[in-house]
This record gives sequence, C-alpha cells and structure tokens, in this order.
Amino acid sequence: MNDLPTPPIQLSEKALSELKIVLEQDIGKEALVKLSEAEINHIGCMMLTLTSIQLKIRIREKKRQVNLDQ
Repeated sequence: MNDLPTPPIQLSEKALSELKIVLEQDIGKEALVKLSEAEINHIGCMMLTLTSIQLKIRIREKKRQVNLDQ
C-alpha cells in the first residue's frame, strides 16, 4: 500500500481509534504497528464502502421481493 490514492474521506479520531482496536484483535499488534495512519484510514474507507454496497444490495432485494409479492 505504498502509493495510496486519496481516500474519499478522512475518518474521525474516534473512528480511527475504534478501528485500530478491531484491527489489533483481528490481525495482532505486530501487524497493526506496521500500518501507517493513511493505510488504516484506507482500510476504514473500504469497510464503509463495502458496507454501503451491501446495504444497497439488501434494499434492492427487499424491493424486488415486495414487487414479487404484489
């Protein structure tokens, strides 16, 4: 992750702090300290993007189901 594009947002300090806690539990402290703040921010932005996509898919599926039930 050397040449990272500019992320769409900068996570808040609280969000970064909470993400670091989760990452430390998932990948370990040794791996976490190897990540830069920019890399951690990118991970958070990707997680938000994926969550947004997942929610949009669920909404689309619910709408299709409602249309099929009518």
